[in-house]
Parts: sequence; structure tokens; C-alpha cells
Amino acid sequence: MVAIAEQAITGLTSMEESETVIYEQQPSVAKFAIARLLGPLYALAIPFGFIVGLLTFPIPIVLFFVNVLSRYVVSSQRVLIRHTLTRKVYAEVKLTEVADARLSRRAGQEFYRAADIELVGSNGNVLLCLPAVPNPESFRRRVLEARDALVKVRRCLAGAGG
Repeated sequence: MVAIAEQAITGLTSMEESETVIYEQQPSVAKFAIARLLGPLYALAIPFGFIVGLLTFPIPIVLFFVNVLSRYVVSSQRVLIRHTLTRKVYAEVKLTEVADARLSRRAGQEFYRAADIELVGSNGNVLLCLPAVPNPESFRRRVLEARDALVKVRRCLAGAGG
């Protein structure tokens, strides 16, 4: 018989022992300038948008396969950009350093329902920019909720320990 370790609260792990992935998302192809240029053309009325799509169809396919190599990750401790296959971290910021997450929509990102998310520190400096995040409001909310949860748990633990 397999022994199952009991947890006081299901899914809760020690903050010092491990880091848990909360959410992972692939960036939109709207991070590429050529995709931002083509997006509004694809949105043209039929038959114009359809014709543009037929003439340029290899471009989005190539962009997709290049784009699939990176991921945006929100964990219990930080937000990071990492390689999909090797898991190499390109950039990261600790959740406790994030004061706000701002949406910045560049021209051409509307078609892809994407926007850049700027993670801002308490001094107003941009700590990390996540380009072309699909469904950016949802991702932004997850970052802020993860930050709030981490800060509240640390505050409770500091109060309980002292």
C-alpha cells in the first residue's frame, strides 16, 4: 500500500521549500512587428482580409513556431519568461517587488486580443515587460492576486513567529 503524506491544507506547500507554478501562457504572435502589421489587414472586410490571409499564410505559421519556444509563467514566488523546452529563464521578477501591473496595447495587437504587461516596482520603474500577452487582463489579475496572496501569507507568518 502506498503511503500518502497528509497536508493540513490541500495543495499548500511551504514557501521556503518549493515554488509552485500558478499559471503558464504562451505569448501571442503579436509580439512580432510583422504580425502587428498584418493583423489589421486580416480584419478587413471579406474578401479583402481573406485575400491578404491567402497571400501571407506562411508568415503566421513561421511566427507561431518561433513563438512557441517561450512561455510566461506566474509562480508562487515570481513572474518569469522562460524557454519552453529547456526551461531556461530569460527574465524574472519576484512577486514581492511588483507594485502594479499595467497594460500597454501597441498598434496592431487589437486583432490578436493581446497587450504588453509592464510589471512596475514601487519606485515606478518597469521591472519586466511581458510583450503581447493574450487575454492580458486575466494574466494581469493572476499576477496581482499571486502577489497579494504571497504578501498576506508572509505577513501572517511573520506575525505568528514573533
